[in-house]
Parts: sequence; C-alpha cells; structure tokens
Amino acid sequence: SDSSESASKPYEAAREPLTHCLKLDPKLADCAFLLGEVEEWAEHAQVAAELYTRAIRLDSGQPHYYRALAALYRVFKQANESERVLVEGMARVQPSLRHHAALARMSVSLAQLSAVRHDAQASQHWLEQAEANFDEGAPEVAYQIGAIYASEYEASRDSSKQQAALRLLSVFVKRTWRGADVAKFKEECALSSIMMQARGSDAPPRRT
Repeated sequence: SDSSESASKPYEAAREPLTHCLKLDPKLADCAFLLGEVEEWAEHAQVAAELYTRAIRLDSGQPHYYRALAALYRVFKQANESERVLVEGMARVQPSLRHHAALARMSVSLAQLSAVRHDAQASQHWLEQAEANFDEGAPEVAYQIGAIYASEYEASRDSSKQQAALRLLSVFVKRTWRGADVAKFKEECALSSIMMQARGSDAPPRRT
C-alpha cells in the first residue's frame, strides 16, 4: 500500500549510504552499528543483530554496541544471550571516565538479569559494579539501583538493603530535583519520594 511504502522510505534513505559505506570499507564499525539501528527500526531483528555483532567484532571497545545488541535480545526474550553480550562488554570495554555512564547502565541490566535467574550473588556483584561506575551523567542509574535494593528489602527484610535503597534514592532525588532533569525524571522522583517516606526518610523539598 502507499502508506507502507511511505513508511519504509526513511529506512531506505538511511540504509543506502550506510550500505555503501560498508562496501567502501568493511571494517568501519560505526557504519555497521548505524546500519544495524536502521534494520532494527525497520523491524529486521535478525539482520540488526548480525550488524551489531559485526560492529562489536570490528571495535570491541564501544559500550553502546553491546547495549544495543543486548537490548535487542531482551525484546525477543533471549535473556541468556542478552546477559552473555553484556558480560562480554563489561570485560572488554575500558573503564574510562567517558564510559562510566554506559558501564553503570550495563551493570544494572546485568543485575536485573541475574535477579530473574534468582542468582542473588551475581545480582549483588553487578549492583556494586553499577555503583562503582555511577556518575552524574546517568542519574537514573541511582534510581534503578535504589529501586532494586528496595525490592530486595521487601523480600528479605535485610536492613542493609533498606539502607542502600535510601542512600541511592536520596542521591537520585537530590541530583535531579536541584537541576534541569526534574521534568525528565518526574515519575521516578515521585516514586523515589514514596519509597523513601515509606522507609522513614524524607525527600528534599521540590524546586518551584
């Protein structure tokens, strides 16, 4: 139909130069990755996965390559493959300052995947890695870690989990409510306040 043809045109327009890019130089990892994104948008999941994998093979030091491939596997309920890709990425990506936010996000994903497998030790390990890599460029990571600790506290009543939840949620709220991110993370700020108040801690007053 005309509507399906028009919907495919943006993908086709982006696909052509990227395909040409790889023909000119098959070793350009960014071209492979960007073409993978195009194929994912076009709902060609298998082709996208192959291109993301190709990008990783060409340049194993880019964390967003691993995150894209792992997220694609999670969409299609392939948790084991997603976890494998993220573990590989954590081992290969250099922990430089510019990679801290991406590594923190990858660690949170690994903690979540480990928890689904009921592997508490692995989940705790990845939560600690997420905290170690946390920086102000990824304030949502503090919320995600804090929410996981809060959930673990509800299940175990381990006071150390409650203290960790309050500490991380407090960091998240203070860093977002005092800055421009308050609108972006409005829902997370509200949920953080609820969780903190339920555990006997007051959230800071909201900026006006």
